[in-house]
Amino acid sequence: MELKAAGSASATPTSIQAGWGEELEAEIADGEVRIPKVAVRNDVQPGVVITVAGATERFTRPSIGGVWREKDGKLLYSAS
Repeated sequence: MELKAAGSASATPTSIQAGWGEELEAEIADGEVRIPKVAVRNDVQPGVVITVAGATERFTRPSIGGVWREKDGKLLYSAS
């Protein structure tokens, strides 16, 4: 899932999810293997909850966008 921005400056609760539960390691679409991820190009606002394949992160302050993937039950962040 790719987003330009996540949430709003007023900290409205926003839930973003990619993948379905802790057992999912990859999804297959059009013959391609895709690893579930959430990519945000700009900012992530307070009140946003990102969940990827059962791993969750809740944001309490504005953060820089990036890419979140699940590994070993935890969310991993990368800048791109």
